[in-house]
Amino acid sequence: MVSFKIFNVKCKYMKKVFIIDDDKQMHETIEDFFKSVGSFEFHHSYDGQDVAEIVHTDPDLIVCDVYLENTKSGIEVIQEIRGLGLNAPIILSSGYIPEMKTDLIGVDDLHYLPRPFDHDKFSNIIDKVFKK
Repeated sequence: MVSFKIFNVKCKYMKKVFIIDDDKQMHETIEDFFKSVGSFEFHHSYDGQDVAEIVHTDPDLIVCDVYLENTKSGIEVIQEIRGLGLNAPIILSSGYIPEMKTDLIGVDDLHYLPRPFDHDKFSNIIDKVFKK
């Protein structure tokens, strides 16, 4: 595959992004952002119930909503993912992030992105994630 550049980060293969959100429109918004900065492969979960599938896809990045309607919370999903040994970076997004930080002490490589999304902040997080 041809190399492409995401901000200041050169990638030799298409990065896999797994989006976990109960809002289909939010999946599209997140995809559109990523498509504006490079080529990515997308995987989706609308409820976080398929943790084994998430881990099996071995994503390079997970974008997860904090509050998943009618199911477990995004916090529980992240803890299950980590419990199965997947250490991919995670972007946790919500309008309620400040209250959630204390619940996530000990979760490595976690980034916070409040909603509504700020394009520059989102760009900076992606740049940090893929510089590693």
